Amino acid sequence: MKTLSIVCVMAVMAVLLAVFPAFAKNEVGSIVALRGKATIERGGGHIDAKVKGTIEPGDTIVTAAGGKAKLLFIDDSVLTIAESSRVNVTEFIHSKENHGKSIFNLIDGKMRTVVGKTKFEVVTPTSVAAARGTVIFFEVGTRNGLPYAIITCHEGVVDIKSLIPGFPGTAVLTPGMGITVVSGQPFPVPVQVPVPELQKQKSNLSTAGSEVTVSSATDQSGGTPNPAGQQTGKVVTDIDLTKETKPLVTQTPPRQPIGVNIGVGVKGR
Repeated sequence: MKTLSIVCVMAVMAVLLAVFPAFAKNEVGSIVALRGKATIERGGGHIDAKVKGTIEPGDTIVTAAGGKAKLLFIDDSVLTIAESSRVNVTEFIHSKENHGKSIFNLIDGKMRTVVGKTKFEVVTPTSVAAARGTVIFFEVGTRNGLPYAIITCHEGVVDIKSLIPGFPGTAVLTPGMGITVVSGQPFPVPVQVPVPELQKQKSNLSTAGSEVTVSSATDQSGGTPNPAGQQTGKVVTDIDLTKETKPLVTQTPPRQPIGVNIGVGVKGR
């Protein structure tokens, strides 16, 4: 009987050792700054967001009125989410060679993104934006009963594609350019955004004073998340959106995601 108990305990330990690494592989980011209240919708449940809390593919981050959250992902992408916003991590693949893809769905609200190493897309109700190494501002909402998306390029180059049935169109945004895509209306031409509005977009999404210190989103070998909240390393701060940078052109055309893929650490698809 004693021998049987030992065998059962060893079997359970073997299962736990096999399962825990699988959970770790699902962690693709963490919360590095938080103001007010935010929740994470995961697996049919709700989790109170907290600094150093992990983000997994399929998660939907929801900020309450007055709440703001900043997320750091293992490809070094940073998402700053404004109050009363909903963002879904639709797809995330990242390998040790820094090849991969990340797709986020901004369902409602405002968000600023600092794009990391992977091919990066943000889907809105009316359009999809694709970029690499770029700083972008997004706003999604409804006006006069029509869904709209405002997209502004602060650094780099952003490729925009319409998702409005019957109104196809594409555009390329360079620093300082913006576009407003409204459901049921023809695809518009990008316009120059006034500097005061660019500054307003940054200030509305500032989490200054709420950051925690982290070593990096990835270690030097690439692809392995470091524990968030270490007391050495760099501080994830707000980016100066007014400085000039050399545009970095996207090499992959944007597309709309068809599902969630959580193959983190997988080379290719």
